[in-house]
Amino acid sequence: MTSANQLTLLRILSVPVFLALVVSGAVGTALLVFLLAGTTDLLDGLIARKFGQGTSLGRLLDPLADKLLMVGALVVLSLENPALEVQIPQWLTLSVVARDLLLGIGALSIYVFTGNKAFPPSILGKLSTLAQFTTILAVLVDNLVPWRMPFHSSLFGLTALLTVGSGFQYLVRSVRIFACNRG
Repeated sequence: MTSANQLTLLRILSVPVFLALVVSGAVGTALLVFLLAGTTDLLDGLIARKFGQGTSLGRLLDPLADKLLMVGALVVLSLENPALEVQIPQWLTLSVVARDLLLGIGALSIYVFTGNKAFPPSILGKLSTLAQFTTILAVLVDNLVPWRMPFHSSLFGLTALLTVGSGFQYLVRSVRIFACNRG
């Protein structure tokens, strides 16, 4: 169990804590846990690369931890909660979850039918994740400050656009992988 993998496991364990904090209305503490979890994401990758701690387990757990945190946060912040004055629209959460499910099914299909395990994230996929992280962060902060931030609609729209765009990009890449392995 490398240091990088321990950080990844810490991120996984932080997800139910974060969710419980949001549900209970402890938004400030939830924000702190979310930021700490995001920090572990940066650190585990850095440690794995810098100190040669990349492992098969880490390559499996890291994206799982990311998805659990992001999707969990999106879902809990889009559910009806009297402690939240600002919420993420359910349509945005559904678009992210649908894209992630399709990506998972696509990656599994590619592996089963072609044996190809390599499905690295694209720049658009990384921008989508950044937009999702920013959206979650903005909603958490907006529920803590006494004034409303005026840019939510734009942020929600940008996040949706990047999410759907990256989904189409991954679909095109999947089709190309299948096409290359057929002939």
